[in-house]
Amino acid sequence: MVTISAGPQTSGSRKGSRKGCEPRTRGSSFTGWLPQVAILAHASIGTFLSHYGWNSVLESTAHGVPVVAWPLNAQVLEEWGSCVELCRGNAPDSPALERERVAEVVEMVIGSMEMAAKTRQCVKKIQEMIAPALEDGGSSMNTLKEFFALLTLRDRTMPMKL
Repeated sequence: MVTISAGPQTSGSRKGSRKGCEPRTRGSSFTGWLPQVAILAHASIGTFLSHYGWNSVLESTAHGVPVVAWPLNAQVLEEWGSCVELCRGNAPDSPALERERVAEVVEMVIGSMEMAAKTRQCVKKIQEMIAPALEDGGSSMNTLKEFFALLTLRDRTMPMKL
């Protein structure tokens, strides 16, 4: 079963909204923070609705989670085959974003259809390819450590301007 919620904007309860942000974001985005990596690592996650930015690609793929995408960069979508496109661009009023359509696309990814199997197979293949880069000593971890070392060095050699 797929359940799609209309979100807190329909209930009238938006605790934590910053003043001035509500009208700009109403109905088109989430305004809170969630521990995305921890959620993607949970065994109950069947798919992930994402704008398909690089961090989302890396995090979902590292955990073997297929994506329902609303991509800003369709190149990854087209080349990797690891997600199913929902909508392209910033189109909050698009018919593609109606609950029924979102549920249909999510069902494609987590159902037992051929597309679901193919998408999962692509994600698994990519997951296996990137795993070494994410391990200690892997290229992604080394780059991250080098970045932090540069930040630490900068903090010691350059005064911070306030």
